[in-house]
Amino acid sequence: MKKLLLILFSLLTFLGCRNDNDAPAPETMLEHPDWYILRSPDNRDIKAVHGNIDDTLTITTGFEVFVTTDKGKTWTKGNYNARVGLFAFMEKQDTLYVMETQRTGASVFDNKFGMLPTWFSTDRGLRWERSTARWDIEDYKVPINYAFSGNGIRFQIDLIQTEEGYLHTIGIKSESGRKIELPARHQLVSLYFDKKSRLYVTGSAPLCGKENTFEFCDQANRSGTVYVSKRPVLF
Repeated sequence: MKKLLLILFSLLTFLGCRNDNDAPAPETMLEHPDWYILRSPDNRDIKAVHGNIDDTLTITTGFEVFVTTDKGKTWTKGNYNARVGLFAFMEKQDTLYVMETQRTGASVFDNKFGMLPTWFSTDRGLRWERSTARWDIEDYKVPINYAFSGNGIRFQIDLIQTEEGYLHTIGIKSESGRKIELPARHQLVSLYFDKKSRLYVTGSAPLCGKENTFEFCDQANRSGTVYVSKRPVLF
């Protein structure tokens, strides 16, 4: 009996002294039957994503670039440090470009595009070099708020404007009439499809509160979000 009490005391002591760092980070514990849910390593929205979740995934949070090879459990920061805002990625002939300018129309419902690929990477986003080449702007224009599935169906961020003038991104819609809701509320930023036609959706941290407010559910963790569909999205 004395030996049993000693074992129990030792176990309780171990649990009481356990460091919180031994537990998985909250962002690695997110589970959903339809989506992989990744959070950015800094407290900014995720502006754009490129690659595929099975191999290498590259994101930008506007002024930083991060790369993960383990579905977002760990991130490696790229050496981009030009302090110019980033909006989109484009790959051409195994070279990854990042766009420094965003272009949109006069209406908030217009298409958005990333422009000006001043920086490029040949290792999927870890090391960046300034490009000295000239380019045709139309050849390096990347859609931001819409993307095409493997079947050529256009999907776009579904946006509404309230009577008070507030803008809300309420999900994803396709030209075929399909509507996709996400597990949480966010201000959505961009869409992307990988070669397996899995849909990637980037945006802010989860939002709570009233419809006309944009309060973060967790004020201490404002890291942006990227959703990745576990199955192809075609129609």
